[in-house]
Amino acid sequence: MLVPNLLCEIGFTKEEQETYCYYKNMIGGTVDEPARKYMHGITSFEETVESLNCECINKYTLHLLFLLECTSYLLDNYTLKGIDRSIFVDSMRDIKYKLDECKRVKGVFGTFVVNWYKGFFEMTRFALGRLQYDVTVHQVETLEIGGYIMQEGDFELNCHIPSAGPLTRKKVTDSLKRAYNFFNDRLKDGILPVRCNSWLLFPPYSEVFGETSNTLDFVRNFKIYSITEKDEFGDAWRVFNTHYDGDVAKLPSETTMQRSFINYIANGGTFGTAKGIILFDGEKILTKE
Repeated sequence: MLVPNLLCEIGFTKEEQETYCYYKNMIGGTVDEPARKYMHGITSFEETVESLNCECINKYTLHLLFLLECTSYLLDNYTLKGIDRSIFVDSMRDIKYKLDECKRVKGVFGTFVVNWYKGFFEMTRFALGRLQYDVTVHQVETLEIGGYIMQEGDFELNCHIPSAGPLTRKKVTDSLKRAYNFFNDRLKDGILPVRCNSWLLFPPYSEVFGETSNTLDFVRNFKIYSITEKDEFGDAWRVFNTHYDGDVAKLPSETTMQRSFINYIANGGTFGTAKGIILFDGEKILTKE
């Protein structure tokens, strides 16, 4: 069941709302029972998604309709746990972000990353302001950062950066404060550790972002502890809204970042990802360079 007014609240345009209604009427109750069974724990997320079938529409569209059908059950679970509805709405805004990505990259009204939503619907992932966080524990070797020791099994958050507009310092700090307050009862020594594993943190990309960019300012919040080089630029679609097949000439050059990455690639730039940690004390980012 779709939460009343949710499409409007999470940013669907009038045209997108009408498109949703068009496809939902087309498939009837195809996603209704699968959503009910999954959200009541009768079936797993994976087997539910695998079982979805409707030949009259694209599978990405079907996946989007299934996710939206789950929202009313999720809101009930938020209410039972006493979590503010605004956090539910902010979390569900990700559906709009992924819809926009699917339209740009695939040309389809839908989502091509349906498995991403398991964390949201099982309430291990929350959007708190500009950033999203997975509830997790430290799983690597003991780390000591500025005197703060992180051991295996310690509480930490895993941070995600949705494609939701400017990544300003003000918005990042606001999000960290929200996360600090939301998880305050799980902190050790009053410190919130936030981990991130992202292409954005790969050090060589810093020259692409530029000294005055919000992205580089965000990256500098982290203490990098692991770097992985890759043979291909698998995250190119995030920059160019299309997959990169090795031919730079095919890539769009409409934005400053696109042009910078084209120059970076053409000059033999390497590709990769990196892992980093933020330590936040409720007011200050202790790891910021």
